[in-house]
Amino acid sequence: MQSQQSSPYSITGLNPYPWIRWWYRLAAPKVPPRAEELPLKEREFLRRGKLTSIALLIQLVELVVQMIPASHDGTNSLPAILMSTAFVIIAVFLNRAGKLLWAGLLVIAVLEVGMFSVVTFRGVLDISKIPLVFILTQPLLVSVLLFPSWGVLVMAAVNMTMTALILLLFPKTPEFQAFLQANAGPMFGVPLTLQLLCALVCYIVITSLQESLIRADRAEEVTRLQKVMAEQARQELQAKRQLETNIQEIITGLTRFSNGDNQTRIQLEQGSPLWPIAGSINNIVSRFVRLREQERPMELTMLALRAYLREIQMARTTGKPLSLPYTGTEMDNLVRELLQYAGAQQSQQGGRTPGSWPGV
Repeated sequence: MQSQQSSPYSITGLNPYPWIRWWYRLAAPKVPPRAEELPLKEREFLRRGKLTSIALLIQLVELVVQMIPASHDGTNSLPAILMSTAFVIIAVFLNRAGKLLWAGLLVIAVLEVGMFSVVTFRGVLDISKIPLVFILTQPLLVSVLLFPSWGVLVMAAVNMTMTALILLLFPKTPEFQAFLQANAGPMFGVPLTLQLLCALVCYIVITSLQESLIRADRAEEVTRLQKVMAEQARQELQAKRQLETNIQEIITGLTRFSNGDNQTRIQLEQGSPLWPIAGSINNIVSRFVRLREQERPMELTMLALRAYLREIQMARTTGKPLSLPYTGTEMDNLVRELLQYAGAQQSQQGGRTPGSWPGV
């Protein structure tokens, strides 16, 4: 919706006027989705396709208008008009398929043949054909919509050559021959000069328009690129801030763990840049805590064993009765069983217990 609002309607643009859209759907190359993001070359191709479709529409309208008098004047020109219409319809399908050059060549060929037929009708030039000499400017003007700007100059050269050959080589009536001898300069100069002037004006105008379109497209491309770069910079800044936040969260979690908080865990949102690393650290912390919990009883047993050994060594050194400590470990059960067994053996032998134990 935003792109449609920012791009104005235009006959050759990506968003055409509503009254011409139906014809573009029939005769112009299909516009893909998000066409405003296409490269300049592809957008220029779509623009030329629409211009060609407009030229085809103009030609069809002209042929339909010509059918009305042709069907009543008795000149048998209606079959030729119908054949020209068929060729133009073929050009419409070619243009729809993206064959712009072939569509343009076919239309120009139909126009050139049609104009030549009109001028040379009945096989002889007479005075009434003088205005028709200027009719070859029509395909020249239509070619502006079909070909690049240099194509207009090519069409002008072809038409000027055809005009000169018709006036020089085609059969003429005596009246036309006499008029041509008396007015050879204007008869050759006016149509040739008119076609050359039309070609030069069209070339200059079309070249200027193309340069303006290129500048507008480049400006639009630069604007779009600036938006993309700004969005990338915003995303990079956001990613940097998120990365700094994640790093600080990891440092805080590791600090709490190093200070003895075994329940601490690093909490990061899934999808964060350091989320896999935080998960690995949490797994390492959990395994370390479980390992410490498994090793704790063994450490207490070793401490109890050292306490018993210390008491035994002290009793041996001082000669005092042995008083063993209570450690709350499995060593207590072992020593209790040993003392009870030794006491039972000495009672049978009339001796005394070698040491004292709470509750023994």
